[in-house]
Amino acid sequence: MSYAVATNKRTKQPAAMRVDQTMFLSQLSELFRLAKERGDADAATVRITTKRVRVGQTVKNVRRVKAEKSGKAAKKCHGTETYACLYRAALGAKKFSTEVKLDELEAFQKDYSTLLRACMRNLQRKKSKAAKAAAAASQS
Repeated sequence: MSYAVATNKRTKQPAAMRVDQTMFLSQLSELFRLAKERGDADAATVRITTKRVRVGQTVKNVRRVKAEKSGKAAKKCHGTETYACLYRAALGAKKFSTEVKLDELEAFQKDYSTLLRACMRNLQRKKSKAAKAAAAASQS
């Protein structure tokens, strides 16, 4: 029996896997460990994004809402929608995400920030072109 793997139509890469919050944090720490082992700055970039979404929102629903708004037929609902935060993480082709509801957000943020502080050591700011030029001028 073969299983079809969901892929992004535009990039032809595997779609992000949706996991629960504890699994997200454990997989995120694993991504940081893999990035540290790789060593190369470009190959070892862990990308994390946060986005506000409606609870239970899917891609199909987003397209429908955008189509309604473009036709200017959409009615505005004030205060009836509930929102959640969508956290995404990626390292190369390995991608996963989780949805955190409003009542769970504070506990998740606490665990998330603890993980980030533990895993992100020796961060260095990128030097701007002006700073590089000034450093080169002072050496010569």
